[in-house]
Amino acid sequence: MKIFAFSDWRIQSLEILKKSIADESPDLLLYAGDDLNRFIGNNYNFFNECKVPYFYVNGNDEKLIEKNGKYYLITRNKDYYREGFVPDSISGSILEKFFLDANRKRNDSNWLEKPIQMLFNSSSEHISIHKNGKDYYFYKKGESVITYGIEKRINPLIGQTCFKKDGESISIYGCECSSGLGSDVYNAPNAYADIYLTHIPPLGKLDLSARFGVGHIGSKILLESIKKHQPKLIICGHSHMWGGLVTTIGDTVILNVSSQDNRNYRGQGNYAIIDTDNWTYQMKTIRNAPSVVMRKIRGCKTIDKKLKKLHKLLEHIESNWGKKDGYNLFRNRYYAFRIPIKELQVIKNRIPESRFYIEVLLAVESWESCIKEHRESLRSYIKEHQADFKEYKEYLKSHPAYKSWSEEKLERQARWFYAKKLYLEILKRDKVPRYIQFLDYEFKKTDLKKLKKQIGKVRRIQNDWQEYKSEPITIEQAFGILSRIEELGIDVSTFRKRVRSMESERIDDPLISRGITINTEEQYFVDVETGLARGDTPGELWLIGIGNGTDNKIEQFRFPSEKDDFIRYIKDRDIKSLVSWTRYDSKVLRPILEGEGVELEYYDACARSANCLTWHTYRLHELYNFMFPEKAVDDLIPGRIAGIYADHLIVHKKSSSCPHCSKEEIIKKIMERNRVDIQQMIEICTYLEE
Repeated sequence: MKIFAFSDWRIQSLEILKKSIADESPDLLLYAGDDLNRFIGNNYNFFNECKVPYFYVNGNDEKLIEKNGKYYLITRNKDYYREGFVPDSISGSILEKFFLDANRKRNDSNWLEKPIQMLFNSSSEHISIHKNGKDYYFYKKGESVITYGIEKRINPLIGQTCFKKDGESISIYGCECSSGLGSDVYNAPNAYADIYLTHIPPLGKLDLSARFGVGHIGSKILLESIKKHQPKLIICGHSHMWGGLVTTIGDTVILNVSSQDNRNYRGQGNYAIIDTDNWTYQMKTIRNAPSVVMRKIRGCKTIDKKLKKLHKLLEHIESNWGKKDGYNLFRNRYYAFRIPIKELQVIKNRIPESRFYIEVLLAVESWESCIKEHRESLRSYIKEHQADFKEYKEYLKSHPAYKSWSEEKLERQARWFYAKKLYLEILKRDKVPRYIQFLDYEFKKTDLKKLKKQIGKVRRIQNDWQEYKSEPITIEQAFGILSRIEELGIDVSTFRKRVRSMESERIDDPLISRGITINTEEQYFVDVETGLARGDTPGELWLIGIGNGTDNKIEQFRFPSEKDDFIRYIKDRDIKSLVSWTRYDSKVLRPILEGEGVELEYYDACARSANCLTWHTYRLHELYNFMFPEKAVDDLIPGRIAGIYADHLIVHKKSSSCPHCSKEEIIKKIMERNRVDIQQMIEICTYLEE
């Protein structure tokens, strides 16, 4: 018998899932919960459409109601119903079916049996109905949606059942879990079954999480049942970062078949294929899905910023058009749109040097989209001038929040407020030519009339972009929205090439535009291992790996016990610069080395690779596997899991031991990942250099 098992299919495409099920042609589907609303509606059942027998359990995001042995699901936020359920037009009579008195329905013993009900506790709350393609979406407004909502009848597997096919029989036990963050199994198995189907994993197995503090979030009572009854398989999900991984408890195999919901660049999904003839399994990932999540591709944020700036510009033009001196009003209010450097050179002669420095500094820090030559000229000018930060702070002493600011924030806020004041003073003098620098273009006053007419078009494109960028869409859909953005004068050519590269199986020479500006023979490559970062603050350092591009000999230093050995390594070799894959490593190492009087330059190999190679992902291991498929490494411990383990076992003394985790084995795996990171960095840079 062939089983298709999956879980937590939260944002991945249902169409791709349906195709994968058809291609695998299983005898049985098993789903381990979460987002059941995507699969089951009042008149829609995804599993029935697959035409394969199935069982499912609820996840911790689903609140079940049990009434007379029947189960009902409370849907939160939204639900959808297929064409045919709602008539062609949304009329008042249709809405009356939803706007029923809550108290009357609670007193109706049969209200749960009705095909659809909307509960509400205030006459001010209502349903917003939208049509998207062939589906109608019903949105419940108000906080009470957590308590009330659309109720639907479902049939989860709760307890033990037997499935038979062609004379073969297997037993399956379905575990119901509670809803919410501290969820657990309600009905722990009290007997043997071939398969335990559960959303929550057993305690200590594929369940280490860091969402609300590092710790194991599995079920203790489920763990005890597994140890006692030793089923053949556990199919679970819940802890998404462990999706696609396998472990064991004695002879019992635990498969975490959840899919990541952090939206990688393809919206990939995990599943397992199980053969019950010999109880073997294959963990699979839908890797070649014809979809793209644009938010995860380099350059998306740049397009986002340009669209937002253009929208803000047009909104202001629209609101001030026709007013006396409306153009100057625009320039005075939106000081953040920078003036060209040639005008800064003119202004230079009209204000004190220190004030001009502030204005130039502000321009460099915020002018993300100015052309490269302008940016470099501004940076060069800054180096020639010194700023007196005392006058910044004096300016801000009258601010109401002044006393609550740290020294760092005081300096940052002072710079911003003072520069704003000076910039407005410059504009009021009316000595600057009447055009502004926006994106990579100069819009003269006459061009504003053309721009004003595009406000509606820009709004529609921006709304569609916000919707499309975070969800898996086809490559054709991505090209469609990018073409519309290009019509606004925004350059998306490089981003388009990165999206197109998803159609390629591997990197070839036409995608490499120039050589990388890193001499691998002279450089030393470094990679650090830390606990999890907290926002912009790096995690706690515990391991440094470093190696030279010529001999590939990699040294590793434990921190802080081998800190002196690492400093001596740097000084003895007279190392002047370090190459890492991202700026994170330099952020960790810079304060340590500068504290020992060692000042180095740091090179970002990822950014430099992106400048010479057009590809859709620059994650180190994924890029390496595309460039060198014959050397692909797929069994390394994932980076985020390595960080969680570091916090759990290594960097904090209070949590240096765990009954569920082998500290020595985990350290060995992370150190191996550290070595591979440096080796792959060197190989990629060497290849791009040649």
